[in-house]
Amino acid sequence: MTSEPRSDRTSAAWTAAWRELATRELKGAPIERLTSRTGEGLTIEPVYFGEPTSLPGRELLLARGGWTICPEYAGSTRGDAIAEDLRRGAGAVWLNGGERLGERLAGVDLRRTPVFVAAGADARGVRGSLVKLADERGVAIAELRGGIGCDPIGELARCGSIALTINDALAAMVEAAVWAREAPALRTALVDVGAYHDAGATAADQLGVMLATGVAYLRALNDGGCVVAEASRRMMFAAAVGRDVFAEIAKLRAARLCWARVVAACGGDAEAQRMWLHARGSWRERTVVNPWTGLLRGTGETFAAAVGGADTIATVAMDAAIGEPGELGRRMAINTQVLLAEESRLGHVTDPAGGSGYVEALTDQLARAAWARFQAIEAEGGMLEGLRSGRIQSMVEAAGKAQLQAVATGRLPVVGVSRFAAPAEPMAGATTERAPEKIGEGEAVRPLVRERLAEAFEALRLAGDAHAVQRGAPETVALVAVGTPEQWRGRVEFCRAYFGVAGLAVVETEGAEDVEEAARQFAATRARAAVICSADALYPAVVPALVPMLRAAGTSVVLLAGRPKEQAAALQAAGIDLFVQLGGDAVVLLGELLTRLEVRR
Repeated sequence: MTSEPRSDRTSAAWTAAWRELATRELKGAPIERLTSRTGEGLTIEPVYFGEPTSLPGRELLLARGGWTICPEYAGSTRGDAIAEDLRRGAGAVWLNGGERLGERLAGVDLRRTPVFVAAGADARGVRGSLVKLADERGVAIAELRGGIGCDPIGELARCGSIALTINDALAAMVEAAVWAREAPALRTALVDVGAYHDAGATAADQLGVMLATGVAYLRALNDGGCVVAEASRRMMFAAAVGRDVFAEIAKLRAARLCWARVVAACGGDAEAQRMWLHARGSWRERTVVNPWTGLLRGTGETFAAAVGGADTIATVAMDAAIGEPGELGRRMAINTQVLLAEESRLGHVTDPAGGSGYVEALTDQLARAAWARFQAIEAEGGMLEGLRSGRIQSMVEAAGKAQLQAVATGRLPVVGVSRFAAPAEPMAGATTERAPEKIGEGEAVRPLVRERLAEAFEALRLAGDAHAVQRGAPETVALVAVGTPEQWRGRVEFCRAYFGVAGLAVVETEGAEDVEEAARQFAATRARAAVICSADALYPAVVPALVPMLRAAGTSVVLLAGRPKEQAAALQAAGIDLFVQLGGDAVVLLGELLTRLEVRR
């Protein structure tokens, strides 16, 4: 009899031991209960056994020599701020828009520093400005590094319109690629799916759109005389990285795998199959209220981008949601990358996520899901037809709506805003954000709706804070504890943090088993809102007697912690105005409470 390898025997024994322990701890519940699913429907196992499946084309996932710190700048950013960031450690510059090019690049050495300009549909205008600037400084075209990011489809989706017809915009992109034959280190076509992320698209949606847009540009370049090898060298990709570190690592790795498959199918060699990828942090995740938590978000996003193999990374400043980032926000964003690169040495490890069963499995699932979405877009006529018909916008909007609902119900917390709300702490330095301007009428579609996850809760908080300033103190909500501590403690602890997110002050009564004493304790708080906290079993007897006493003591609104299904109608009839419950829509409930208290109208 042939014995199995020791490693297999060890793995089998370990697997059996784990399953036995998990089953015992679950107390008879199925072990599948530990399995979760992402928004795309991807399966997350509680543990991954054995060796991970070796993914094809692994060499295409590898970042070469770490990454380059590449901050992004809006059109209003001052040139001295960009020059200062380069002195602090940035190695490249990413300009969103080609306006004021000479002024913004006043302190930038065009020979040494890669400059990427997201040109949208304005390929000719940006190219002309860059050529003029290089000529003024005596820099030959062949010495230029970076890219002119022609992305007419991305601009169309983001803004809803572009000045040119799409055919003219694609023709301008081809012209730029042919012109750039004189500049081997300059890329000229950009596939940027950041706007889809900002609108709420899932990771698989973003990758599907990325592939479909990339194929549209590949076709245009090929039709314009650029063979696949040349066209791929001219293309660059950009994606936003969100909160789920492992999912975002897998997203960037899956992007490389999928694009390699596209280029290989077109006849491109191994070098042509390698994707050049820029990653930025998530604007969607940033907050106006308590923006300091953006430091933590930026660290996680940058870590995911680095481990995922991005070539260049832009860490979003913590105050980006307020407007143009201030000096502190920019400096901390660069320092985050410097620390991760130099102290954590992330850039010195080749494919650091490689070999992780979890990451490899998630990469494989995301790649397959993205490919399916890409095929669906192509089957329906491609990216342009999808945008013109509105199908792609509807896909993104559905995902974004589901994500916002998860935020509202607490399943997707926004730290510092919807959970663990901190006292108001303003941040100096950022300037007000300007609304995006309409580009033109050459081609028009329904634009993507850019929205931050925190906006609905921030509106509540800003209303509560403004009311507090007006009256000299925040509106107060009293937690009325009835019964024994064992009966009310859990719900008091839940409510303690619940109302602060709307700028309301929370006071707690000592707790009493007698309803008259509970009412007296509430009266001492002088609050206009009362939240009855007790056990479901006590509510039928307590509520009918306590509510009139609370009304007599001055409350305008009576809330109940919990919502017993069979008793809800009777409790409402007894005078309960609102129910505070785990998993309920906090935005709706808190908004209704603020309205009833006349904090907002």
